[in-house]
Amino acid sequence: MGCPKSWDHLPLSASRLRIIKRKWHVCGKHKEIHQLFAAYQPAKEHSIFEIARIQENTRALDTSSIRESCASLSTYNNQHVRFIWEDGNYVTNVEDQPKDQEKDKVLLRYYESPYPSSESGDGVDGKMLMVNLSPTKDRDILLHANNKAQSVELQKCKTPLPDQAFFVLHKESSDFVSFECKSNRGMYIGVKDNQLALVEGKNQTSDNIMFKLSLM
Repeated sequence: MGCPKSWDHLPLSASRLRIIKRKWHVCGKHKEIHQLFAAYQPAKEHSIFEIARIQENTRALDTSSIRESCASLSTYNNQHVRFIWEDGNYVTNVEDQPKDQEKDKVLLRYYESPYPSSESGDGVDGKMLMVNLSPTKDRDILLHANNKAQSVELQKCKTPLPDQAFFVLHKESSDFVSFECKSNRGMYIGVKDNQLALVEGKNQTSDNIMFKLSLM
């Protein structure tokens, strides 16, 4: 049996992850790693929509996590998100970086959200994915939505994790995703004044909520 060429018709959902994992097992590529999170189009190098290689013994924050992966995070305008240690705390900074400069990486942990895939307009059964995000240099720190200040902060969170640490993952195009706050639906991680912040809703100028995740 040949490997499928594309999964364009499959939605961004937790059920899709299970489907892709099975297909790649049939293709004989499921050996020491699990294959997860497939492309909406034929796989591109360093794209979030290619198959993410996830080690079988990956340890998540709690047992409800599906898997995790590492990626660099860049904006629609090809600026990169950095995590900077400043005055005893991590802060985010969005800036231009030379191509040959090493990019900061983020750890994404994937979870099944309580929201049906039909909310995204896919019209299929299953649940949408949600994630929490940590700088790989300090995995105990999580991106945290401060709904009152409309900011995105880096905080240590105790388990069980609060809703503010979870973001619903949306496909925006073949290359970009957005992160909607679980704790305040309609608010998204966006860019404001060269930092990550909470941005309200989607509109004609919603490029600032679109991010590209380049898998490592």
